[in-house]
Amino acid sequence: MKKFWVNSIPYKKDIVIAALESGAEAVVIGDGKSETVRQFGKIKTVEKDGDIVPGKDVEFIDIAGKAGEDKAASIAADKIVVLQMLDWTIIPIENLLARRGANVMVEGALAAGAAGVSIGRNAFQHKKPEKMVAALCKMVHNSAGVEEALVTLKS
Repeated sequence: MKKFWVNSIPYKKDIVIAALESGAEAVVIGDGKSETVRQFGKIKTVEKDGDIVPGKDVEFIDIAGKAGEDKAASIAADKIVVLQMLDWTIIPIENLLARRGANVMVEGALAAGAAGVSIGRNAFQHKKPEKMVAALCKMVHNSAGVEEALVTLKS
């Protein structure tokens, strides 16, 4: 199953609630925010005291060149890797997917075979952040195409 995480750093209550309402698996938040988030509903939290702990359960890696790709490829296969592609022209994501296999989450890479997406500023900087989260969730969980996601975004 594809994973759908929402990044709410800096913390934004409306983004967290939109993530809950849209069926996101987890929300990435600043350290110490898990209890606040759990007051709104049941969702996994990603932070040092959360359900998913960075450095233990998941690695966040910036990819700007071959060194970042090598670092991501070397991480144990049972650990989730969330990539931030700093320059898509340098490292095609297909290279990393071929080297690493499953359990890779990459923003905007569902079509390339990633295990899911993690969104942040693309949602909370949008004029309708809750609609953006819902639209992306449909793409991840329901295999909706861009046209169907746009309908949700514009509703």
